[in-house]
Amino acid sequence: MSIKRFFTLLFIVASVSGCSVMAPPYQAGLLAGNDIRGAENVDMKTGHFTMEKPSLNKIGLRASNLVSPYKNSFSEYLRKGLEEELKIASLWNENSDVVVSAVLLENDVDASGINIGTADLSANFEVNAQGEKIYDRTHSIHHEWDSSFMGAIAITNSQLGYQEAVKKLLRNFLNDPVLLSALTKEAENQ
Repeated sequence: MSIKRFFTLLFIVASVSGCSVMAPPYQAGLLAGNDIRGAENVDMKTGHFTMEKPSLNKIGLRASNLVSPYKNSFSEYLRKGLEEELKIASLWNENSDVVVSAVLLENDVDASGINIGTADLSANFEVNAQGEKIYDRTHSIHHEWDSSFMGAIAITNSQLGYQEAVKKLLRNFLNDPVLLSALTKEAENQ
């Protein structure tokens, strides 16, 4: 068997084998210069992050499945992303009385397009300060990226596209003027 034929056969087998691929670890950095820093003296921590239904933890990318690198849970991926963003913005404190929790409501990724891949994410974020709810809103995003007819390219782009979709969802939450107002009031009360 020629080398070219061997690698062609290997590529075909790998493409249809239905293996799982890992989402990339979350890379923080979207908060640089963000308005949320205006809520000075309000450190936060993450609380309980869940999914509305277990099926939200299953993301098919053509013949593969996307899995979270954090406890095999996409709600944990969202929690870890928020935690990393708060740390890089110097707003993280594991002993804080301000706790952010969330419920992942939508977690759809479509890698079937030959030109465009998409993600639709939605989560309800709740912020409690000293046990009292100060914020409760749902945020939703739609994100697109370049895709390809070639499965290997489409899957890789979808892995990266998912991470960007989570960043976009967190950006919507963290840039919400209602959140900034609630955190500013909390800082004044401390």
